[in-house]
Amino acid sequence: MKFEQVELAKIDFNDGLYSIRSLNPTIRQWDGSDLEGNPIWLQEKPEDCYRIVDGFKRLSLDREQKRISPVPSFIFPMEHSLLELWNKRVTKKSIQQDLSAIGLLESLCTLLEYSGKSSPPAEIADTLVKHGIADKNLCLEKIQHLVAIIKQHCQFCDIDRLSYKEMTALSDRSQEDLKTLSSLLSGLKLKGNKLSTILQLFDELAKGYNRSPQKLLLEEEIADIISNSPPHLKYKLLKDRLSQLRWPVLRAHSKKWQHLVNSYRIPGELEISIDPQFESEHIDFHLKASTLEEFRNRLGALLEKAKLDEFAELFDFV
Repeated sequence: MKFEQVELAKIDFNDGLYSIRSLNPTIRQWDGSDLEGNPIWLQEKPEDCYRIVDGFKRLSLDREQKRISPVPSFIFPMEHSLLELWNKRVTKKSIQQDLSAIGLLESLCTLLEYSGKSSPPAEIADTLVKHGIADKNLCLEKIQHLVAIIKQHCQFCDIDRLSYKEMTALSDRSQEDLKTLSSLLSGLKLKGNKLSTILQLFDELAKGYNRSPQKLLLEEEIADIISNSPPHLKYKLLKDRLSQLRWPVLRAHSKKWQHLVNSYRIPGELEISIDPQFESEHIDFHLKASTLEEFRNRLGALLEKAKLDEFAELFDFV
């Protein structure tokens, strides 16, 4: 590797062999002032020019702003292993916390095809495992299948922020289920806990209640949520409805409990609660007071209500 100042005209911007989709958007307000301290990475090509290894974002802005000065660059020789350079770039991006698992897998797929290899070398497999991008038993065919499934059938997810574990879990589902989920969850861009929660509800309804995603799509209330609910409320409304279908008795209990508590018109300084699963053998009464006199008065009022059996129905829940 050597260091040189390289003219933009010598860089092949059409060669995207090392291009990896980034998690972070391009920073529009950049004046090029950090160039000297952060050289880009280039690799020699037979045509007396260079391909970009790392620095796509910066070079794109460089061209956009019509900068004409040479670019400080670390240059790797033509003979340098493509996959080894890709491995170095993944390590660099992990330090910058700019890793998109699907973006990296897409890039690796392109590189394996270009290199005529059917699976990544051991050192690349180790890097993928280290950064939680994939497992060791990865081959070109598996990467192609995984990327295709996620890009074609999982538009209800924020695919650039999905973990490898989430991607494999989605790819194990039938295309019919993924198509139905795309209709049910359209526009939500799910990831992480929200994605796992909603998928778990679908699975439990399918296994325990014989309600497949296809049947749920036809359910009247769910159809109404999909068609008429505002985008910012859609996930909550859909999750609530699936929960009602998953735990019908529990949801009925919760509704009855809340209605009963509200009927007492309890002042704000008193909170009454119970275990959400209705599995405890007690009710919690939380009384707020700022002074001893306030405490005596509020406790006395509470005891008067108890003497009149006002809270009797609450204890039917324990």
